[in-house]
Amino acid sequence: MAFVIRRDALQVDLVKFLVNKTVDLHKLLWLMHTNSHRATDMQLPFPLFAPLSYVKNCIEQLDCQLSKPQIKNFIYIVSIMIVCGTMCLSTISLAICNKISVSALSHFFSYSCLCGRSLMSSAVRWAIALMGLTGVSIRLAIDDTLKHHSNGCRTIHSVYWLFDHVLGKCCNAKCIVFAYLIVNEHIRFPVGWRVYRQGGPSKWKLALELIDEAISYDLKISVVLFDSWFCVKGFIKGLEKRRLRFIGDLKSSNTVEYRVQEAPKNTISLKICQLFNYGQHLCKEVWLGLKSNEKEQPIRVLYTTYSIVTYVAALGGKYLVVKSTDQRTGKFKFLITNELSWEASKVLEEYSYRWMIEEFFGNAKGLCGLEEACIRSEQGGALALFLVSFVDLLVSIQLWKSIHKCPAGKLPTVSAIIASATEENLRHLLALIQQPEKLEEWVSVWLQVLQKKKNEMRRERRSLATIGTKNDNPPPTCLSGDDISPSTDLSATKKELLL
Repeated sequence: MAFVIRRDALQVDLVKFLVNKTVDLHKLLWLMHTNSHRATDMQLPFPLFAPLSYVKNCIEQLDCQLSKPQIKNFIYIVSIMIVCGTMCLSTISLAICNKISVSALSHFFSYSCLCGRSLMSSAVRWAIALMGLTGVSIRLAIDDTLKHHSNGCRTIHSVYWLFDHVLGKCCNAKCIVFAYLIVNEHIRFPVGWRVYRQGGPSKWKLALELIDEAISYDLKISVVLFDSWFCVKGFIKGLEKRRLRFIGDLKSSNTVEYRVQEAPKNTISLKICQLFNYGQHLCKEVWLGLKSNEKEQPIRVLYTTYSIVTYVAALGGKYLVVKSTDQRTGKFKFLITNELSWEASKVLEEYSYRWMIEEFFGNAKGLCGLEEACIRSEQGGALALFLVSFVDLLVSIQLWKSIHKCPAGKLPTVSAIIASATEENLRHLLALIQQPEKLEEWVSVWLQVLQKKKNEMRRERRSLATIGTKNDNPPPTCLSGDDISPSTDLSATKKELLL
């Protein structure tokens, strides 16, 4: 049997038994689980009773100049992003019982004169010093993602009509290029981003800027990982100029050249697929499988690989190309690297770490609610990107601390870190119950928020009225959507008609 329960009713019930001081921990945990994460505009989030301790400590240790109100806003917003999983300003305001209004949050994002990239630089330097990453070999993954917007978003900064290869169609979106630092499974976080602008630098040039920024942190980059969208000549030559090793995804449409031994001046040009189809006898074949521990040998073949050193015409150089075929699905991928001595197993193992930046994109949109942040200004958009990057950095630090506490234990998941944050929020509630005066004050504020939400009324529907015809003298003035600007003086009725 399935039950559909209204969340606002659940919260009123919670208030009642809190006032009666009858606390059932199992019911509290269930209420928090069903009311906290991924609350939408039609669902009230479970309140944040106090900021998360590690969020407060981290933000206060940043070496950038922030005022006390700005520090307070950051602490509350980041804590709510972790506990409630949203960046919707109205939901954030509700989660803290309107301690900070929606208009104050909007003003903070757009007019606080804060630089998101400078804040991220400060956070990265602090994290590198905390985890001792100076001089440590790291992997740097480069990739871009799209932050989708609705059709009525022409006034949002850096939103264009772009093709989404995941959806297979064009949409209104903001394209963001990220650089993601990876040491292992528990030390990985973004180190910077660049927003793509039409008419500006290409995405691969923005990626090179991010790599230079990572080098400025005294990071020792062992290999750069990227997909086929960045596997272009300009980016490859930029990496070689910086003497960096790389592994990229090579498109199957590329042409390779192979010299004939009997006639060195003659070359054979083939598509990359044709080379591995007709020239397998020239390639090194290796079968790979996964092993459960260091001693046990795998008994099942998962990947069949063919590798060869060849000249790639589009990239203008000689590289090691590896064809990897997944035996479970039959799908194959071509990988390219400038480290000619590497084995196929080394190339595949290193390239597998690139998937962590895809996990970051999923967490940013799914767990942090990046696409819920509808902020029009350039500064507000930069602060939103800083916040999702900072949340991922905090999660990485919590994973790093958990490994230090229990070196022999397994690595917790991101969901486990979020559950730990929800548990801390519950402990703040239990501490609040022990103080009747503060509890009564908090319950009163929460009931006022619920009452205000309960009394929301739908706006009355207005009917269309005839203004005139083309035969009138003078004829009525017609405005199109392109004529509307912030300075246009329109009455409320005309605005609705234009919508």
